[in-house]
Amino acid sequence: MRPTGPTGLGATCLNRSVSTSPVFDYLGRRPSFYLGRVLVMSAVKMTPHTQTVLRALLGRGVDGARRSMVLNEGLYGLELSKMSGLPNGTLFPILERLRQAGWVERYWEQDDIAEAEGRPRRRFYRITPKGADVAPLALAEAAATASAGSASRFGRPGVAGGVG
Repeated sequence: MRPTGPTGLGATCLNRSVSTSPVFDYLGRRPSFYLGRVLVMSAVKMTPHTQTVLRALLGRGVDGARRSMVLNEGLYGLELSKMSGLPNGTLFPILERLRQAGWVERYWEQDDIAEAEGRPRRRFYRITPKGADVAPLALAEAAATASAGSASRFGRPGVAGGVG
C-alpha cells in the first residue's frame, strides 16, 4: 500500500537533507521538487494528456492577449476540450485530479452572462497560484524525463536494436 501525506492524495513527504546526489523514493522514482528540507512527491501523474491540459491552462500556444485572459479567467470545459483535443471522458478526470492536487480551481459562470447569451452556465477552470508555480516545473521535468528515457533506450546491450 502506498503511503499518503496529509492530503490523502498520495503526496509523500520524507524528511531528507538536500544533497548533490539524486534522491529516489521507495519505488525508485525521482521526486518532483524540494521545499526546503522536505521532499515532496507530486500527487499528479504527468501523463502526456495531463501535460497537454496543463499547457492549455497555462496559455501556451496562444497569443499574448489571449494568454492573459486564459490565466485570469480560465477556460470552460468545451473550450478546453477543443484546445487540448481530448474527449470529455479523458479531460474531466484529469481536471478533477489537478483540482484535488490544488493546481486548478473551478467556478461557475455568473447567471446574468449566461442568460444574456441564452445558454446554460459554463464551468470554468483556471490554474491556481500553486499550479502556476509547480506546473511549469513538472512539465520541464516530464520533458527531461522523456528525452532521457528515449536516449537511454537505444544502444543498450540486450535491447532490440542495441549491441549484443
